[in-house]
Amino acid sequence: MGIWNHPFLKRWSSLAGRSSLSSRCALCQRWRLGWVCQDCLLQFNLEVARCPKCALKLTGSPSCSDCQWRAGGLVSCHAMVSYEYPWQTLLSAFKYRQALAFAPLMAHMAGQRAAVVDLIARADIVIGMPLTEQRIGQRGFNQAHEWAKRLSAEKTRANVLLRLGHLSAQAGLGRSARQQQGAALMGSFQVDPHQQQWVKRRKVLLVDDVYTTGTTLHAAAAALCRAGADEVKGLVFARTERTDA
Repeated sequence: MGIWNHPFLKRWSSLAGRSSLSSRCALCQRWRLGWVCQDCLLQFNLEVARCPKCALKLTGSPSCSDCQWRAGGLVSCHAMVSYEYPWQTLLSAFKYRQALAFAPLMAHMAGQRAAVVDLIARADIVIGMPLTEQRIGQRGFNQAHEWAKRLSAEKTRANVLLRLGHLSAQAGLGRSARQQQGAALMGSFQVDPHQQQWVKRRKVLLVDDVYTTGTTLHAAAAALCRAGADEVKGLVFARTERTDA
């Protein structure tokens, strides 16, 4: 069975077009207000200790080995959840099936986290991770920007940070293949010279949907720092936990 023929994703796709005032929870299917009921949020949206630099789930140490060598413009990164069920499935529907109703839920969840509220409050500008024109043409929207503007419409700016060129999609690539792509990514972001006033001497919050190796976030943060950003922090919805893949 193809992934988009899975009954769950068919159900979620149909729910995305309906009013949230009379919907079934996308997970447990009980009638509730909103796309995911409060009981499921309490079960799957648990806060855990994470590395302040790369957002990996910690098992006791205050930091992780991944961050000891990494340098660059990204000061810190906060992740909401792990990239696993049910969030992996819902994010896939969001990105590839235009289930835009997931963006308000992501913003609602963010509003329940004191650390995320503080991140947004301290930022001067919020930027959703940009996509190339080709990727925008394929999807019809930028999922990171959709989330960002619901986090803070007044602080979010589109088209400030540009994504140049085109690399193959990272979905499905192993960790080593993603890291090899990192070198090419370093030159693929640029701040629009006509929009530089939004970045220079500003605290920037860079928003994305998923963090796997961090190469994309770090490349984007480096471009923002080159343009004069005072500080760049990251916020991602989901973090892929470390594996040997």
